[in-house]
Amino acid sequence: MTGASGFIGSSLAAALTTVPGIRLIRFRRKDPSGLPAPAAFRELVQESDVIYHLAGVNRGTVDEILSGNIQFTSNLAEAARKWGKSSLRIIFISSMQVYRQPSHGKGLRESSPVEPSTIYGIAKHTAENLLRVSGRPLTILRASNTYGPGCRPRYNSVIATWCEMAVQGRPLSVDGDGSQKRDFVYIDDVVGALVLAGTRLQKQRLKVFNLGYGKAHSLKQVVAEINRVYPDVELEFRNNADPGDADYFCDSTRFRKQLDWKPQMTLKKGIPLTLKWFEERGKRA
Repeated sequence: MTGASGFIGSSLAAALTTVPGIRLIRFRRKDPSGLPAPAAFRELVQESDVIYHLAGVNRGTVDEILSGNIQFTSNLAEAARKWGKSSLRIIFISSMQVYRQPSHGKGLRESSPVEPSTIYGIAKHTAENLLRVSGRPLTILRASNTYGPGCRPRYNSVIATWCEMAVQGRPLSVDGDGSQKRDFVYIDDVVGALVLAGTRLQKQRLKVFNLGYGKAHSLKQVVAEINRVYPDVELEFRNNADPGDADYFCDSTRFRKQLDWKPQMTLKKGIPLTLKWFEERGKRA
């Protein structure tokens, strides 16, 4: 596994250790400041039957996003070609940002046009193609906005940022009027999907799945759920919302039907659990 110390990776690693018959190999960079060369992945690809590729850069400079997603993935793919067995399977966490921005309120499906409009989306789509041409069986999971315990403020999710602010007694900064809608999916549901992909998808050469809750929630709704726990939190509305920013949700029908998966955690239950994690984190600090 790459990215085992990250938000999704750390939760997945914990889950995999409870699955009988799995020996988890965590890829560790010898030099955290630089990109690992293909040879650095040799042991990982030689000893693995399945590789979860979760490492990447969500935010940063353009160079950091491109190198952390494209060059890192290119080196892993080269190692898989050179030293991995032909049956080596790769499971890659991609993003809904690879798609063209949809019409308001529309669901994004695997058949939706792939035309990323952000640097991150471009980097993720390029990484998908690099893994595809590695010649190894590949499963791509295009995930929507993932949140929950362990998520990083100002990096992983607006929910993480707001939960930390609420716990610290700081006002929540809301872009526009908060009516923008997104598909938020809880970390445990994403991890459950990843475990299923690794243990039950064994014969596909290439398969692409969307992964999300399947319903759009507005930022106002997120704030309302935080207010249930922190009723005195203040709001600061900023007039910097993108007027062309469309509402959307993630259609995960293909994954749901093929693997009998269904997200279990609602926003109403997931946000209090996330707030509790930030509360406990604050006490440990």
